Amino acid sequence: MATAMNSSTERAFRRAREILRKEGALNSAECEELKELFDEVNGTQFMALTQDPDHTRALREFDRYVRRPALPILVTMVTLLIISIIMGVSVSMRQ
Repeated sequence: MATAMNSSTERAFRRAREILRKEGALNSAECEELKELFDEVNGTQFMALTQDPDHTRALREFDRYVRRPALPILVTMVTLLIISIIMGVSVSMRQ
């Protein structure tokens, strides 16, 4: 069992390293695969992948890809906050 686990984590580590060292920009499919591979590798391997200076550019691209779905939520929350502040000021000025 441990051998099978080591084999799969090692395979995931190698594939993640291969994607991170790729020349050029990462595409969406590679970013999705990286998300899955990061879940499969162990903590030591994850640290090795993220601390390698050769992976800096690819990790920045991956980070932008991961944050992209959160942007509409953030914009909505800020908009609602501004609306609530305006309503609060409006109500307090009427009294």
